[in-house]
Amino acid sequence: VPYTFILVVSALLAGGFYAYHLKIESAALRQREISLRNALSNRGPSVDQNLAHLTAGLPGPREWMRACSSFIRQPVSPSVDGWLLTGFDCDGSRGVLTWQRGEGADIGSRPEGMLSTDGNTIISQHALYSNSVFSSDYGILAKSKEKLTYWSQLHHIPVIMTVSKVDKRKGVLVPSVNFTFSTASDPFSLNLDGIPGLRVTRAYIKNIYDDPTSGIGGLDPWKVSGVIYGK
Repeated sequence: VPYTFILVVSALLAGGFYAYHLKIESAALRQREISLRNALSNRGPSVDQNLAHLTAGLPGPREWMRACSSFIRQPVSPSVDGWLLTGFDCDGSRGVLTWQRGEGADIGSRPEGMLSTDGNTIISQHALYSNSVFSSDYGILAKSKEKLTYWSQLHHIPVIMTVSKVDKRKGVLVPSVNFTFSTASDPFSLNLDGIPGLRVTRAYIKNIYDDPTSGIGGLDPWKVSGVIYGK
Protein backbone atom coordinates (compact mmCIF):
# COMPACT_ATOMS: atom_id res chain seq x y z
CA VAL A 1 0.00 0.00 0.00
CA PRO A 2 2.68 2.56 0.84
CA TYR A 3 4.44 1.78 -2.45
CA THR A 4 1.22 2.21 -4.41
CA PHE A 5 0.52 5.44 -2.55
CA ILE A 6 3.95 6.75 -3.46
CA LEU A 7 3.37 5.93 -7.13
CA VAL A 8 0.02 7.71 -7.12
CA VAL A 9 1.44 10.76 -5.40
CA SER A 10 4.38 10.82 -7.79
CA ALA A 11 2.03 10.62 -10.78
CA LEU A 12 -0.09 13.42 -9.42
CA LEU A 13 2.94 15.55 -8.77
CA ALA A 14 4.31 14.84 -12.24
CA GLY A 15 0.98 15.65 -13.83
CA GLY A 16 0.69 18.82 -11.81
CA PHE A 17 4.19 19.89 -12.76
CA TYR A 18 3.46 19.15 -16.45
CA ALA A 19 0.21 21.14 -16.31
CA TYR A 20 1.99 24.00 -14.56
CA HIS A 21 4.80 23.92 -17.13
CA LEU A 22 2.26 23.84 -19.97
CA LYS A 23 0.44 26.80 -18.45
CA ILE A 24 3.71 28.74 -18.23
CA GLU A 25 4.54 27.92 -21.87
CA SER A 26 1.05 28.94 -23.02
CA ALA A 27 1.32 32.24 -21.18
CA ALA A 28 4.74 32.88 -22.73
CA LEU A 29 3.37 32.01 -26.19
CA ARG A 30 0.43 34.40 -25.73
CA GLN A 31 2.84 37.11 -24.61
CA ARG A 32 5.02 36.56 -27.70
CA GLU A 33 1.92 36.78 -29.93
CA ILE A 34 0.87 40.02 -28.25
CA SER A 35 4.39 41.45 -28.65
CA LEU A 36 4.44 40.46 -32.34
CA ARG A 37 1.03 42.07 -32.99
CA ASN A 38 2.15 45.24 -31.24
CA ALA A 39 5.37 45.32 -33.25
CA LEU A 40 3.45 44.90 -36.51
CA SER A 41 0.91 47.57 -35.60
CA ASN A 42 3.64 50.01 -34.52
CA ARG A 43 5.63 49.40 -37.70
CA GLY A 44 3.17 51.49 -39.70
CA PRO A 45 2.34 51.27 -43.41
CA SER A 46 4.58 49.38 -45.81
CA VAL A 47 6.47 50.96 -48.72
CA ASP A 48 3.75 49.73 -51.11
CA GLN A 49 1.01 51.26 -48.97
CA ASN A 50 2.83 54.60 -48.86
CA LEU A 51 3.48 54.56 -52.62
CA ALA A 52 -0.17 53.78 -53.33
CA HIS A 53 -1.33 56.57 -51.02
CA LEU A 54 1.22 59.04 -52.37
CA THR A 55 0.54 58.49 -56.08
CA ALA A 56 -3.23 58.44 -55.52
CA GLY A 57 -2.96 61.94 -54.05
CA LEU A 58 -1.41 63.42 -57.22
CA PRO A 59 -2.86 63.67 -60.74
CA GLY A 60 -1.27 61.65 -63.52
CA PRO A 61 0.81 63.40 -66.22
CA ARG A 62 -2.05 63.84 -68.69
CA GLU A 63 -4.48 65.17 -66.06
CA TRP A 64 -1.91 67.58 -64.66
CA MET A 65 -0.84 68.84 -68.11
CA ARG A 66 -4.47 69.36 -69.09
CA ALA A 67 -5.11 71.44 -65.96
CA CYS A 68 -1.95 73.49 -66.49
CA SER A 69 -2.77 74.04 -70.16
CA SER A 70 -6.25 75.33 -69.29
CA PHE A 71 -4.75 77.76 -66.80
CA ILE A 72 -2.00 79.08 -69.07
CA ARG A 73 -4.27 79.41 -72.08
CA GLN A 74 -6.94 81.34 -70.24
CA PRO A 75 -7.75 84.75 -71.73
CA VAL A 76 -5.66 87.17 -69.68
CA SER A 77 -4.77 90.70 -70.69
CA PRO A 78 -1.00 91.22 -70.90
CA SER A 79 -1.42 94.55 -69.11
CA VAL A 80 -3.82 95.63 -66.34
CA ASP A 81 -3.74 99.24 -65.18
CA GLY A 82 -0.12 99.48 -66.27
CA TRP A 83 0.89 96.23 -64.53
CA LEU A 84 2.60 93.86 -66.99
CA LEU A 85 2.05 90.11 -67.06
CA THR A 86 5.55 88.62 -66.97
CA GLY A 87 5.09 84.98 -65.98
CA PHE A 88 2.87 81.91 -66.19
CA ASP A 89 3.75 79.12 -63.80
CA CYS A 90 2.04 75.85 -62.88
CA ASP A 91 3.55 74.72 -59.59
CA GLY A 92 2.09 71.66 -57.90
CA SER A 93 -1.62 72.27 -57.42
CA ARG A 94 -1.36 76.03 -58.05
CA GLY A 95 -1.38 78.19 -61.11
CA VAL A 96 0.63 81.40 -60.65
CA LEU A 97 0.52 84.66 -62.59
CA THR A 98 3.34 87.15 -62.04
CA TRP A 99 2.80 90.86 -62.64
CA GLN A 100 5.45 93.59 -62.68
CA ARG A 101 4.67 97.26 -62.12
CA GLY A 102 5.05 99.15 -65.37
CA GLU A 103 5.75 102.82 -65.96
CA GLY A 104 3.07 105.00 -64.40
CA ALA A 105 1.39 102.09 -62.57
CA ASP A 106 0.73 102.12 -58.83
CA ILE A 107 -0.79 99.88 -56.19
CA GLY A 108 -3.97 101.97 -56.10
CA SER A 109 -5.17 100.14 -59.22
CA ARG A 110 -3.65 96.73 -59.65
CA PRO A 111 -4.42 93.07 -60.44
CA GLU A 112 -5.56 90.83 -57.58
CA GLY A 113 -2.84 88.95 -55.77
CA MET A 114 -0.11 89.09 -53.15
CA LEU A 115 1.94 92.29 -53.30
CA SER A 116 5.71 92.11 -52.80
CA THR A 117 7.34 94.15 -50.02
CA ASP A 118 8.78 96.64 -52.52
CA GLY A 119 5.37 97.12 -54.14
CA ASN A 120 6.62 96.26 -57.63
CA THR A 121 5.49 92.62 -58.05
CA ILE A 122 2.16 90.85 -57.66
CA ILE A 123 1.78 87.08 -57.40
CA SER A 124 -1.71 85.83 -58.21
CA GLN A 125 -2.42 82.19 -57.33
CA HIS A 126 -5.22 79.97 -58.59
CA ALA A 127 -6.14 76.31 -57.99
CA LEU A 128 -5.24 74.05 -60.92
CA TYR A 129 -7.59 71.24 -59.96
CA SER A 130 -10.16 70.48 -57.31
CA ASN A 131 -9.89 66.69 -57.06
CA SER A 132 -7.96 65.17 -54.17
CA VAL A 133 -7.99 61.49 -55.17
CA PHE A 134 -6.58 60.13 -58.43
CA SER A 135 -5.55 56.79 -59.92
CA SER A 136 -2.60 55.19 -58.15
CA ASP A 137 0.28 53.72 -60.13
CA TYR A 138 3.89 52.90 -59.39
CA GLY A 139 6.43 50.22 -60.23
CA ILE A 140 10.10 49.40 -60.10
CA LEU A 141 11.93 52.73 -60.01
CA ALA A 142 14.78 51.56 -62.26
CA LYS A 143 12.30 50.41 -64.92
CA SER A 144 10.43 53.72 -64.82
CA LYS A 145 13.75 55.57 -65.27
CA GLU A 146 14.45 53.44 -68.35
CA LYS A 147 11.03 54.28 -69.77
CA LEU A 148 11.68 58.01 -69.30
CA THR A 149 15.10 57.64 -70.97
CA TYR A 150 13.41 55.91 -73.92
CA TRP A 151 10.80 58.70 -74.07
CA SER A 152 13.62 61.25 -74.11
CA GLN A 153 15.34 59.53 -77.02
CA LEU A 154 12.11 59.19 -79.03
CA HIS A 155 11.24 62.88 -78.65
CA HIS A 156 14.84 64.15 -78.89
CA ILE A 157 14.37 66.01 -75.63
CA PRO A 158 17.26 65.75 -73.16
CA VAL A 159 16.00 64.85 -69.70
CA ILE A 160 18.06 65.40 -66.55
CA MET A 161 17.36 62.86 -63.80
CA THR A 162 18.71 63.02 -60.26
CA VAL A 163 18.09 60.64 -57.40
CA SER A 164 16.29 62.69 -54.79
CA LYS A 165 16.57 62.39 -51.06
CA VAL A 166 14.41 59.54 -49.92
CA ASP A 167 11.00 60.80 -48.90
CA LYS A 168 10.14 59.60 -45.39
CA ARG A 169 6.44 59.16 -44.77
CA LYS A 170 5.43 57.87 -41.36
CA GLY A 171 8.85 56.28 -40.96
CA VAL A 172 8.70 54.38 -44.27
CA LEU A 173 11.25 55.15 -46.97
CA VAL A 174 9.81 56.14 -50.37
CA PRO A 175 12.52 56.24 -53.09
CA SER A 176 12.11 58.77 -55.89
CA VAL A 177 13.90 60.40 -58.83
CA ASN A 178 13.56 64.03 -59.87
CA PHE A 179 13.54 64.94 -63.55
CA THR A 180 13.52 68.12 -65.60
CA PHE A 181 13.61 69.05 -69.27
CA SER A 182 13.22 72.08 -71.52
CA THR A 183 11.44 72.28 -74.84
CA ALA A 184 10.86 74.95 -77.47
CA SER A 185 7.47 73.46 -78.39
CA ASP A 186 4.21 73.34 -76.48
CA PRO A 187 4.78 70.75 -73.69
CA PHE A 188 1.06 70.07 -73.27
CA SER A 189 0.95 67.89 -76.38
CA LEU A 190 3.70 65.63 -75.02
CA ASN A 191 2.52 62.27 -73.71
CA LEU A 192 4.22 61.19 -70.49
CA ASP A 193 1.65 58.51 -69.65
CA GLY A 194 2.80 54.92 -69.43
CA ILE A 195 5.65 55.61 -67.00
CA PRO A 196 4.59 54.15 -63.63
CA GLY A 197 4.95 56.53 -60.69
CA LEU A 198 5.70 59.61 -62.84
CA ARG A 199 4.12 62.86 -61.71
CA VAL A 200 4.64 66.29 -63.29
CA THR A 201 5.02 68.95 -60.61
CA ARG A 202 5.89 72.12 -62.49
CA ALA A 203 5.73 73.72 -65.94
CA TYR A 204 6.46 77.33 -66.81
CA ILE A 205 7.57 79.64 -69.59
CA LYS A 206 11.24 79.78 -68.77
CA ASN A 207 12.43 82.98 -70.39
CA ILE A 208 9.53 85.13 -69.21
CA TYR A 209 9.62 83.74 -65.69
CA ASP A 210 13.40 83.88 -65.28
CA ASP A 211 13.97 87.15 -67.15
CA PRO A 212 10.93 89.31 -67.91
CA THR A 213 12.93 91.43 -70.36
CA SER A 214 13.93 88.54 -72.61
CA GLY A 215 10.48 87.67 -74.00
CA ILE A 216 9.41 84.23 -75.22
CA GLY A 217 11.49 84.10 -78.36
CA GLY A 218 14.61 82.37 -77.01
CA LEU A 219 15.50 78.70 -77.24
CA ASP A 220 13.66 76.25 -74.99
CA PRO A 221 11.20 78.72 -73.43
CA TRP A 222 9.30 75.95 -71.60
CA LYS A 223 10.66 74.11 -68.62
CA VAL A 224 8.97 71.02 -67.13
CA SER A 225 9.93 69.16 -63.97
CA GLY A 226 8.56 66.35 -61.89
CA VAL A 227 9.28 63.22 -59.90
CA ILE A 228 9.09 59.46 -60.34
CA TYR A 229 8.06 57.38 -57.33
CA GLY A 230 8.82 53.67 -57.19
CA LYS A 231 10.45 50.88 -55.28
